Amino acid sequence: MINPIFSNKHKTFSLKRFILRTQTVVAIVFVLAYTAIVNLYFIAGLDESNYQDLQLEAQHFAIQYQRDPNYPPPNTIHFNGYIGWQNVPDNDKQYFPELALSTEATNDNVVLTHKNQWLKSPKEIIYIVTLPLANNKMLFLFRHINSDKYAISMGSKISTLVSFTLPIALIFFLLLHLVVKLTLKYNLKRLNHLDRWVGELTLDNAEQPTPNFNFDEFNRIANKQRKTLLKIKSLIENEQDFLRHASHELRTPIAVVKSNSELLERLLSTQDSGNETQGNSNQKALSRIARAANNMQQLTETLLWLSREESVDIVSDKVSLKDLLTELIEDNNYLLNGKSVDVFTKLSDDQLTLAVTPCRLILSNIIRNAFQYTQNGAINITFKNHKVRIDNINYLSGDFNHAQHEQNRALSSDYGFGLGLRLVEKIISKLTWGYQNIAILDGRSVEITFTDSIQKRE
Repeated sequence: MINPIFSNKHKTFSLKRFILRTQTVVAIVFVLAYTAIVNLYFIAGLDESNYQDLQLEAQHFAIQYQRDPNYPPPNTIHFNGYIGWQNVPDNDKQYFPELALSTEATNDNVVLTHKNQWLKSPKEIIYIVTLPLANNKMLFLFRHINSDKYAISMGSKISTLVSFTLPIALIFFLLLHLVVKLTLKYNLKRLNHLDRWVGELTLDNAEQPTPNFNFDEFNRIANKQRKTLLKIKSLIENEQDFLRHASHELRTPIAVVKSNSELLERLLSTQDSGNETQGNSNQKALSRIARAANNMQQLTETLLWLSREESVDIVSDKVSLKDLLTELIEDNNYLLNGKSVDVFTKLSDDQLTLAVTPCRLILSNIIRNAFQYTQNGAINITFKNHKVRIDNINYLSGDFNHAQHEQNRALSSDYGFGLGLRLVEKIISKLTWGYQNIAILDGRSVEITFTDSIQKRE
């Protein structure tokens, strides 16, 4: 299942910026969360400290009270003690009504805030501790912390705490940012090294050992890339070996077929001189054999030329494409026998310096395909300004039945996917010539832009 976060193929962003932004957000959240936790612990610590003082004071009074029942309860600036709930002032009773019937030691507090303020701040905190005494009476010990009374001392301490905490938080944030940035720089350096290595990886150096990128994940990616390229290299080598061996094996039977067809042609020409009908039939059969042998010879030459492993200089010579195209049209004209096809040519007299054999193979394959897949229509062949264009169109006339219509459409759609045109694409790619093969209404249009060798060298 595709993650919807990564479904948008056009949206990309920098990994460095993404990590830095994520780190900044995490650091800010962490600092805020840590500050909130520290504040909670600070408040809890204050509560616990006050409870400790109250409990110590209550236990001290309980010991004195056991010795002397008339010993007065604490009543100082810090503590206010009362024996029995009835003696507790009403102002304090209203905040702890649940302690009216208390018979055991208890800790509790209440926070009073200022009214009519958007941000509530504590006005007063009342702490209470209860403790059973010797004569089944209860001690209620209070401590009132008034913010106005402690404002001066508390303000200075808070200011000191803030002035001490903020620099620590800032230093922590900068330190975290620096550590992440250095770590990211180190990782991106290795990632850029991997990127350069992948960009320089070719079939020639794929067998060299994979460099160490210091991270297991990067090393796994590099090894997979290298193994994939080695598989591709093995497939290409197997393909080249097959093409080379098959082409070499085919050359001998093709030569035998051609030589024997020539011999048969001479023999039959003398034997059938008296029988003109039989002679024409024999000559047609021999012509088909000769053309098939010639096609196989061109195909094997193409395969041999494409299977060369090393890049060799191709011999170029001046060639008249007008004469070459005229010759190829005549050679493949037999494919139009029995068809209603018109061939129109518009060829300039320009001469180009080209690799003759590959040029002949390309044009021969394209013309052969155009003649073969046009059943009823027209073929336009033009040459001008280094460009050869061949358009073939099938006319779907009214007297064609449905089967013929579907057959022509199938032939037209299949045009361009045969072995011949695949070889054409490989040859043109190897010679870096321009090539365009597009579908038009009821046909195909092929255009080849030849680069003059003299112009290319200049």
